[in-house]
Amino acid sequence: MKAIINFSELVSYVKKNFNIEVGLKSVYQNSIMVSYDPGMFAPTINIQVNVDSMEDGTICLSYECAKVLSLVISGALNYLRDKLPHEIEFDTSKQTVTVYLKRFKELQEVLQYLTLSDISFGDRTIELTVKLK
Repeated sequence: MKAIINFSELVSYVKKNFNIEVGLKSVYQNSIMVSYDPGMFAPTINIQVNVDSMEDGTICLSYECAKVLSLVISGALNYLRDKLPHEIEFDTSKQTVTVYLKRFKELQEVLQYLTLSDISFGDRTIELTVKLK
């Protein structure tokens, strides 16, 4: 079973809930470029996010960005360490993010019946493939 999210839907959601305008562009089937223009005197920020693997409710992601941005991310995550959700782990030295879906209370009931087996990116979509257990 596939669930498809249009980039425009996700961009609208982020704008509505966080008041940030981001750009999304598919790079490869397993990679997406996220861009943000902070304003007049700062350059556009680009981060490529890669879906490296998925196994038993764990999503392993990596990101690629400019060295300066990597240092900013590392500093921000270090500062916010106690405020970040425990369901997501960051390793800034390896530029990886691990998401443990089973740790999210909101997903525990759903994950009893479904398994997320793939995340891929189309021209203007994010495609989630789920399987019934």
